[in-house]
Amino acid sequence: MKLENALSIITDDIRDAEEQEVLLCLTKYLFANKKEIKHLTYSNIAQVTGSKQPEILLRITQYLAGERVKLLDMKFELIIDEDIIPLDEETMYHAETTGDLVHPDTGRTVENYDQFVYPYFIPSREIENG
Repeated sequence: MKLENALSIITDDIRDAEEQEVLLCLTKYLFANKKEIKHLTYSNIAQVTGSKQPEILLRITQYLAGERVKLLDMKFELIIDEDIIPLDEETMYHAETTGDLVHPDTGRTVENYDQFVYPYFIPSREIENG
């Protein structure tokens, strides 16, 4: 997808002026920095867009990870103490469907895993191809 196409779709889809402005800002950032972005957190997105409203940040990331423009891919990592372990889709699916997260390195169940799992984003192939 090209930047101009993404901006046009967003402008057509999103009517709320503030949300549209945040989306357009993030989209331009993603296209301009697609090769450098490897780990985009909600905090990074807040800094890039200037938005401090969690509900807007959640909606824009859901939109950009959705099928309409698909500019972001959501990933997860397990952070316990100083250890940061990327989690694959299969591990997260198992955790969500069973309620148990198995630590990829130790094989042990992580108690209260939702306190230790954090989302982050990377540019999707749609951006890489744009």
